Amino acid sequence: MLITDTLDVGIGLALVYLLVSLIMTSLSEAIEAFFKKRAVDLERAIAEMLQGDASALNAFYDHPLISALFPGDYKERKQVPAGKDLLGGDKEAHAASRWRGRNLPSYIPRDLFSAVLAELHEKGQVNDRIQQAIGTISRASGFDPAATRKGIENWYDNAMDRAAGWYKRRTQGRLLWMGLFVAVIANVNSVTIANYLAHAPEARKAAVQIATDASAHAPGWLATDTRQGAEALPVVTEAAVTPIDNSADGNVTADTVATAAGNSQSAATAAPAAEPPAAPDPVAYYRDYSTQLEKIGLPIGWSDPAKKQTLAGFYHVGPARWLLAAFLLVAGYLTTALAIMLGAPFWFDLLGRLIVIRSTVKPNEKSPDEASKDAHGDAAKPAPAAGGAISAPGFAPDSATPGDGSGEGRGEQLIYG
Repeated sequence: MLITDTLDVGIGLALVYLLVSLIMTSLSEAIEAFFKKRAVDLERAIAEMLQGDASALNAFYDHPLISALFPGDYKERKQVPAGKDLLGGDKEAHAASRWRGRNLPSYIPRDLFSAVLAELHEKGQVNDRIQQAIGTISRASGFDPAATRKGIENWYDNAMDRAAGWYKRRTQGRLLWMGLFVAVIANVNSVTIANYLAHAPEARKAAVQIATDASAHAPGWLATDTRQGAEALPVVTEAAVTPIDNSADGNVTADTVATAAGNSQSAATAAPAAEPPAAPDPVAYYRDYSTQLEKIGLPIGWSDPAKKQTLAGFYHVGPARWLLAAFLLVAGYLTTALAIMLGAPFWFDLLGRLIVIRSTVKPNEKSPDEASKDAHGDAAKPAPAAGGAISAPGFAPDSATPGDGSGEGRGEQLIYG
């Protein structure tokens, strides 16, 4: 398989991961919002900065500048009494972490935090350890009040980095289990999908066209994250694409692809960004592109054709073939779960980069919109024979339905060793 075909398979898989992780990431964010876990993480980080001093934590949240950020009064966290740990040692009493943030703020500006903490320090409402920490920052700043405030803000930023790590690990763990559940229930098997795309050139080509359109329309909150992200993709114009001459041997080397991709990225950065269109709704985005993928016959779900392709390895005789089929089946589901764990922003960004690289490898291939414009001036070409055609995006003929698993020219039969 040429490197371009392998890239097309990767683009198809990235699109599937994007669609599934989009729903899973949205659901995970809804869970975070319902339980207000970010507010819990913020309170925990501030409590650690205050060395677990309950009175200082209460004074901080009861300060007028902080209490104005949330309704009601601050309620102390429940205290866990002293006792024995699992190894039989003594365990001091401490404040238990909340399981739900309730009315607490999920964000406090760094300058507001430093101002309140400096005032609590001046009034002696913090313990000796906090007095020592602020004194160290003050001495390092040359006893300059403005520099001391800046040092406290940097201290706060470091604590927020730890809180972001808690959120990231918690979200990734949740997405992993949710992804594994969905992968099995919805039969989203990476090995089966990759095998189908590898042996079905028309389906592979249609998947790339769908992915190209999907990468140009970021859905909902993902559009905001992508436009505001520091690593947002540049706008790629026709002039930014560096053609690759692969007529000599019919193949493309990885070094050539990397060089051309770098040139295209540099030229694309200089192109002015156009005003982005309105972001589509994530549910409508998922429904639209998943329907298009279904029309090209991707083996997703538990329909008879998809099930036949997923379980094709078990039709062979022999324990070795069965063990290999079982390994590939489990590996396909685990791969899907791990991919979903990375989240929708990662796959949207990666999909766009893969499209940019592919545009340098195959610059002469036209997008569906360009092909439809040229069709007005070109003679009609004979249609492909029925039974072997897989429709391109935007068309849904009856012949585009999944086959019976016979594997005749459509790559429907899985190949196991």
